[in-house]
Amino acid sequence: MNLNDYRRTILMLSSCFSFALLTACSGQQVELLAQQLSPCPAAPHCVTSETSQSASAYVAPIAMNGLSAGAAKVLLRRAILEMGGEIQTETDQLLIARFSSKLFGFTDDLQCRTDTQAQVIHVRSASRLGYYDFGVNRRRVEALRQAFAALRDT
Repeated sequence: MNLNDYRRTILMLSSCFSFALLTACSGQQVELLAQQLSPCPAAPHCVTSETSQSASAYVAPIAMNGLSAGAAKVLLRRAILEMGGEIQTETDQLLIARFSSKLFGFTDDLQCRTDTQAQVIHVRSASRLGYYDFGVNRRRVEALRQAFAALRDT
């Protein structure tokens, strides 16, 4: 190896290391609290319906419009799968899915919890890596809301 090869290698390694430092958060899926979705961190790569409406991370829950919890869950599951999500965990009240970006394979987690008393589905969507998500998670929740409504209305 000559001097230029060493320089290129060092430049490439330092670029990779810098990228990892700039994009790394925890990289781990967030655990759920009892009867509530995980709170969003301070970083702006997460949205949730279980926070104050004045918070920047707030997104409205999805209206069930009289559907039973079972029927809502079937439609929600179908909408997530049609959007390219992969179901990770499913219980009576909870559905956790994973989405991966096509270009770089970044993983985002979606959590949905049915609240039959309020007749809504609470949602939380967050990126596992990075600080900013450029609105990806908010757009995902809005797309899910539209897909759910379209399935509900058919």
